[in-house]
Amino acid sequence: MKSNKLTPKPEQAPTAVQLPNGQQVKIGDFKPLRMVLFVAIGFILISAWTAWYSRSVSMPRYCDDPAAALDYLQQIISQPTPAGDKARRPYLIAAKLLYLVPRKSAEPLQDYLYRVRGHIEMQCLNRGGF
Repeated sequence: MKSNKLTPKPEQAPTAVQLPNGQQVKIGDFKPLRMVLFVAIGFILISAWTAWYSRSVSMPRYCDDPAAALDYLQQIISQPTPAGDKARRPYLIAAKLLYLVPRKSAEPLQDYLYRVRGHIEMQCLNRGGF
């Protein structure tokens, strides 16, 4: 078969890229597995840190007066403006319980409060509180 000069030859894909700083990088050097492992390890470390922070920093503040925290939490859930003209800080601290111990869908309020109380008691017993 004769080669036709009008038919272009298929070009080969480039094997390297010239960076603006003059450095040349081979295209085949990209390793997606390394990036995936780096991201996965990052997620695991962040998850472990948030669990530690929850146990060591966030939950111990409820050990001093769990009944007050549960009362504030009940007001937060059941009233549109629970603080009114009072200080908001205790309500903000109690509101964090909504994130530390999420409420299950369609869970009755009293069941949720019992579950939160149990969680607080477990955390405080593990730390030597109560």
